[in-house]
Amino acid sequence: VLVCGGRAYADRLALFAGLDKLHRDHRFDVVLAGGARGADMLAEEWANERGVPTQIFSADWAALSRSSPGSWFPRGLSRSATKRSAADYRDKKRAQFLFSNRPRLEHYKLARMQPVSFRARDGLLIHGYLTLPALPKAQRRKLPLIVYPHGGPYARDDWGYDEKVQFFANRGYAVLQINYRGSTGYGKKFLQASFRERGGKMSSDLVDGKRWAVEQGYADPKRTCMYGVSYGAYAVLVALAFTPDEFVCGVEAYGASNLITLLKSFPPYWALYRLQWERRVGMAEEQEFLKSRSPIFKVQEIKSPLLIGQGVNDPRVVKAESDQMVEALRRNRKEVEYLVFPDEGHGFLRPENRTKWFAATEWFLAKQLGGRSEPPGPEGDWQLLEQ
Repeated sequence: VLVCGGRAYADRLALFAGLDKLHRDHRFDVVLAGGARGADMLAEEWANERGVPTQIFSADWAALSRSSPGSWFPRGLSRSATKRSAADYRDKKRAQFLFSNRPRLEHYKLARMQPVSFRARDGLLIHGYLTLPALPKAQRRKLPLIVYPHGGPYARDDWGYDEKVQFFANRGYAVLQINYRGSTGYGKKFLQASFRERGGKMSSDLVDGKRWAVEQGYADPKRTCMYGVSYGAYAVLVALAFTPDEFVCGVEAYGASNLITLLKSFPPYWALYRLQWERRVGMAEEQEFLKSRSPIFKVQEIKSPLLIGQGVNDPRVVKAESDQMVEALRRNRKEVEYLVFPDEGHGFLRPENRTKWFAATEWFLAKQLGGRSEPPGPEGDWQLLEQ
């Protein structure tokens, strides 16, 4: 048996050649730890092409350190989604539990995250993770759904504990995390499939994922929302502006609304990043192309209410990006709630601000989707942040 794991293994040919050699010398089945991570997916592709049996093990392990040639210390993500560490004594063929890094969570029943995959409309295979509320099986159907695209966009979602996902599932929502084209860990071709597709196929992958969840019976088509921050926030705005009939609401924080003004806001020391951005997204002189991928120019098409959050001191997506979007929404008589955090940047890091943001998010989602909500205490009073 060959157990595969790993993050961002982009050299497909080298991995395939290595697996071919291993398989010639040692016949094996392939076990994919965690279901969908980096080298795992390439190993799964290799196994499918070669007719090698595969199976998925619902845990994810990473080696932290070695103390001797015969023992090592892995970190495991158990079915309960809390991180557990163990000592693996290979010479003795046994493992000894050491500790859990979140012992208080051991007493709670958390929602299970499961790997999923579907075909995008152009045939590209897309992977992701679906988390359903911890309910009886009969009740895990036609749930209100939150599509939660990751930021970056050149990053990825992994299998494991995610506090926001568990929060949403606890409130009764199914959560779909999609590693849309451009996500890391799936090889060079998958990355290149995203070039010049920001606001295009990168976003249609999210819509296709939502439709897949509806077709599978997990989601109620009349109760779907998108939540995202940073690039994920831009994806929320694109979804509501370019496909206004797909989602009944959107929640976003520090998302770009206009690719033209976003590019102009880049500081001089981002010169190298700017070169990469223009090659992958669009050149500065391509004004009409960038305009066609900017949700602010289709704000009149938006039908669904929005909750928007922004930090005043954000250097990556400056406050003007959210300001101009909110102004355009209100000018077109669209429903929007706007929270501005005076002491935050690109991300809400202060505990008191995170409490306020998620209290507002919880209230907004309950209003739009009908999930559970808890009245905010004094520390969660977000209304003073409204603008």
